[in-house]
Amino acid sequence: MTLPEMSVIDTHLPSNTKIRGYTPEQMLAWGKACAESEREACAALENEPGIYSQYDMAEAIRARGNT
Repeated sequence: MTLPEMSVIDTHLPSNTKIRGYTPEQMLAWGKACAESEREACAALENEPGIYSQYDMAEAIRARGNT
């Protein structure tokens, strides 16, 4: 997953400084997209041959974080 384009954010300082960053809405949407992608990848593990027990499934899901 890649982050969205940064937004120009008004700091509301007297100097009228603006910064480039991520809005809370952008970060929330990105987090939701990442979680959905991970859920789909984990669900796909159920269709892999050789994974039969809950323990094996849990190990396969944990191994995804180590690649």
